[in-house]
Amino acid sequence: MMDLFDRLKRARIFQVLAFYLGASWVILQVVDILQDSLALPPWVAPVSVILLMIGLVIIAATAMIQSGALGGPAQGTPQESVGESTIGGTADRAEATLSSELGSAADLFTWKRSITGGIGAFVALFVVAGVAVSLSGGGGIGPQEISADEAGVGLAVLPFAVNGPDMDVWAEGMVDLLADNLDGTGGLRAIDPRTVMSRWRGQVREGETPELPEMLDIAEATGARYAVIGSAVSIGNTVRLTTDIYDVLSGESVGSGGAEGASEDVMTLVDRLSVETAGAVLSTDGGGFALRHSTTLSTQSPVALRAYLEGEAMYRQADFAGATDAFRRAVAIDSAFALANLRLSRSIGWLRNIGDEEAQEALTRALAFSDRLPPREGEFLRIEQLLEDQNFGAVAAARAAAQNYPDDAEAWELLGEAYSHQGDLALVSLEEALEPFRRAIEIDPTFSPIYFHPIEMATALGDSEQAYQFLASLEEHSFGEGRAGRYDIFLPLTMGDEATRLDAIARVRDDVPDRELITGYFYGFRRTARSVEADLLMARELSRRGNARSAAALEQSARLTQGRLDDALDLVFGPEFDDDPLRFVLLLQWTAWGGVPDDPRVRALLDMERCGDPVRCFAQTILAADLGEGARQEEIIERVLGLIEEQINELEESGEDDANLESLREQVLWFDVARAYAEMRRGETTGVPRAFERVRRLEPYANWPINARNHALRYWTAEIMLEQGQAEQAARYFESLWASPHGAWLTVRLPGLGDAKRAMGRDAEAREHYTDFLDAWSAAPQDHPLVMRARAGLRVLDG
Repeated sequence: MMDLFDRLKRARIFQVLAFYLGASWVILQVVDILQDSLALPPWVAPVSVILLMIGLVIIAATAMIQSGALGGPAQGTPQESVGESTIGGTADRAEATLSSELGSAADLFTWKRSITGGIGAFVALFVVAGVAVSLSGGGGIGPQEISADEAGVGLAVLPFAVNGPDMDVWAEGMVDLLADNLDGTGGLRAIDPRTVMSRWRGQVREGETPELPEMLDIAEATGARYAVIGSAVSIGNTVRLTTDIYDVLSGESVGSGGAEGASEDVMTLVDRLSVETAGAVLSTDGGGFALRHSTTLSTQSPVALRAYLEGEAMYRQADFAGATDAFRRAVAIDSAFALANLRLSRSIGWLRNIGDEEAQEALTRALAFSDRLPPREGEFLRIEQLLEDQNFGAVAAARAAAQNYPDDAEAWELLGEAYSHQGDLALVSLEEALEPFRRAIEIDPTFSPIYFHPIEMATALGDSEQAYQFLASLEEHSFGEGRAGRYDIFLPLTMGDEATRLDAIARVRDDVPDRELITGYFYGFRRTARSVEADLLMARELSRRGNARSAAALEQSARLTQGRLDDALDLVFGPEFDDDPLRFVLLLQWTAWGGVPDDPRVRALLDMERCGDPVRCFAQTILAADLGEGARQEEIIERVLGLIEEQINELEESGEDDANLESLREQVLWFDVARAYAEMRRGETTGVPRAFERVRRLEPYANWPINARNHALRYWTAEIMLEQGQAEQAARYFESLWASPHGAWLTVRLPGLGDAKRAMGRDAEAREHYTDFLDAWSAAPQDHPLVMRARAGLRVLDG
């Protein structure tokens, strides 16, 4: 052991190691600086440590060998000849071999080679790192700019001016508290309080209050874009906190905040002040996230505000799942946060559908605290309530909002939403329903949820260029998950050629869950002649997934659109609709071309025992009129009205449930429509339009099986008006037949719409409608009344 210690001393290994470790520390500091300044890859630092560990072994070995501590000659000492004649025999030979090997090692492990090798290793490391940066698209080695998204907009909270007993602590204390609350809120970046105080103390003498320009200079020196200048005043037991926010570049005030209350509630006051301050900055697009104005923020919790702003950013990107989670957090912290509740309701609506229980609960909470909202947001909230309640008043309310706030994208988006869900009942055409969305996109093209309905509408109109433009904008601004990520499948599926459709349906099979097939495709995209092949592919996919009912309904719709009436009728009477009210609803469309066929299967549906609900019973009365069964129709009507009257009496006696009472009274009106329809079939149309108009706005738009009654109603009304010479009004009714996710209404209406446009002198449009119908119905019987009608219209146009 002593011999080893002597050898180490002789090699001065302790001094060498101490020097090496010190040099290594310096090298690592240099690597750290270069890595930051040159934007080198993150693996540079750990590789440097590994090289230094290898170098440690090499340096230690060099010191030992060159000093002769391992038994060989020291550097520069001549080696003695060693031969077999020396004393020791075998031992001497071993010694000679070792001495020879150490001599070779001494030539290899020299100080020059060790130091040169270390320098070379680090040069190679930085060369490889530079190549890696270049190949990764980093733009070469050099300082990288930090984007606004990465760093956020800087905001410096300066020491408060204080007045009152025991208020001195708040001069600097507010810097810490406000900075902590504001940091990260809506993209804001609060400058570290230590940095702010260092700059402040470097320029402001203790006890002095600088002028505004000097304060702004201090804020700008910290890297801030905005300066928060505040005061804290105590009068008796009351504390008043105020802030003024300045743009340090222009020197102009951008807003203010204030909170006043009992001194023992000062932390609550700080939270309230933080929210108002954040709102003032963000209302100027500070942080890259613009609020309408600060009074929108009906919360006093900075944590709830931060969660809301996170949710709002995700909502704008159509990341509805992420937005829902963030809004839930905001509401969990502050259940009275009206705006967060409203956005939670909308996010869930996009994720699931209108009428969702959680969405309804959130909307109810928002309404309970709507008095905290400014007038504009309160008006928008009421429109949301009307939409959620499926109240036809949403259209008029949304039109008024768009008129009151013509420069507000959200007002136009709400009008577009109202048209999407109720526009057909308001006799709005598909082209007119698209216009509010176009206005909203012009005002704020980065708001992703705007694009969903326009993609669907442009597709139904056959405008592929516009549809793909909307899709490109959606993909540019959206998160790309969930519903937003499916439209790049559904659009090519609907509008592409055969190869594109097959590729799209393969992606549906791999990527799209069951629910999105229904909400995104079935309900979102309309059934047109262009969508037939896509509908048939999707029907097969639904069947493969075990959803035979939806598959049959979609295929039946496609066959109607092709004019394959026998195939469509067979599907209606297929096993998927046994004992299903949907069978009755599907048959209502046959009335559009003169009534259902006199088929034994149809006549069997007139059995009184099948009258199980108002919609089914109404369909029975219409089928009875088509088949000339006037007595049976009246029998069904009397029975149903008797049952409804009993229910009304029971509810009136109980004094409860006004909503159900109203619904029952509305159902009575539909049987007035059934009698009016029978009159129309007999050629007696005098009082029919009035009976039809009384119920046109009664249907809930979210329930398309029920809403199918209204489509039939508007078709009948259009035909009566055309017969009475009211061509322009008839055209409006025909053009309103676009909103149903099921059925061939967009195709079946074309001969009548052609007749209306021809009567209005718009011959080019009339010709297009006739031709499009005949192309779609090329497989239909040539003697079908609608086929003959379209051909007759073309003959008139041809003279």
